[in-house]
Amino acid sequence: MTFRFALPLSDTDLQALMVTYTHGKKPALRRRAHTIVLSHRGHTINQICNIPGTPIAGNGKMF
Repeated sequence: MTFRFALPLSDTDLQALMVTYTHGKKPALRRRAHTIVLSHRGHTINQICNIPGTPIAGNGKMF
């Protein structure tokens, strides 16, 4: 079963997250935006957990 953490995003939401991911002031905000974008693109929580620096703990919960 493929579990996606984030609901499907609109193009506007995705663009806003990409701007936040690339230009956000704080590292934690950039990591969170990146995690949501990855989930939107179809990555599972297990795949995202294996990416260094993503803020999902081993239990599959964000933060």
